[in-house]
Amino acid sequence: MAAQKIEGRIREARGGELNLSNFGKRFQGEGTYWNQIQSTFGVHLKKLGLNEDLPKLSRPPFKRPTAQMELAL
Repeated sequence: MAAQKIEGRIREARGGELNLSNFGKRFQGEGTYWNQIQSTFGVHLKKLGLNEDLPKLSRPPFKRPTAQMELAL
């Protein structure tokens, strides 16, 4: 019963299909249920601070090795 309900929701968000393999359509949906998922996701992004820009990375801590290290036995 629960599996049928979940499958029905997936089909509702994907225009009646269970799987969309078209390029650019695979991770997108349509309809009211899909809009609710997007809205909920956006609220949680904002709540957790994940919708802000990431700080700029600096390269000085990362140094390219200059020579092969030797094993000391």
